[in-house]
Amino acid sequence: MLNQVNLTKQPFEEIYNSEDFTLENALIEHELITQNSIHHPVFENCLFKNVTFIENDFEILEINNCQFVNCDFSGEDYSKSSFFKSEFKESKLVGTKLPESYFSEVHFTDCKMDYATFSDSKFKSTKFTDSNLTSSDFVHCTLQKTIFDRNDLSEVSFLETSLARIDFSTCKLERLEVAQNQLHNCIINREQAAEFAIQFLGIQIR
Repeated sequence: MLNQVNLTKQPFEEIYNSEDFTLENALIEHELITQNSIHHPVFENCLFKNVTFIENDFEILEINNCQFVNCDFSGEDYSKSSFFKSEFKESKLVGTKLPESYFSEVHFTDCKMDYATFSDSKFKSTKFTDSNLTSSDFVHCTLQKTIFDRNDLSEVSFLETSLARIDFSTCKLERLEVAQNQLHNCIINREQAAEFAIQFLGIQIR
């Protein structure tokens, strides 16, 4: 859990004063962070508030124990990134590319994440709550102890991803892109079961 008492307000450019490009114990707020090119930047024990990221090249980004509040990552490409014990609240990740990434103990709350790409990523103890994930891509992902609670998952692609023991019962699942065998042992509500019966079996329920 991030301890905000130990944070020091500083500009993002302070990361360039570190030989290994590590930003640590920083409060970053009301900034436009744009057109930075950094190999393996590390954000550790940081709070970002009202920050917009545009056209940055963060190769192999690593984020550990950070919180992002009302931040905008829309359209950014952070492929092959790693996220540990971090939280995204009321933030935008519309069209954000995060393929081949690793998420451990990460929580997304009230975020706009439509058209985000997570293909070939691994999730462990990660939670999505009250977020819009419409048309996002979870193709060929590993979902270990991953929770989806009250999200819009319309038109999300879960192809080649095991959904066993995943609870979707509180989510909106319209036109989910998934193979019939992937639904084995996942948890859905009665209305969702009826929709999948129509989708896969051609059954009409009256």
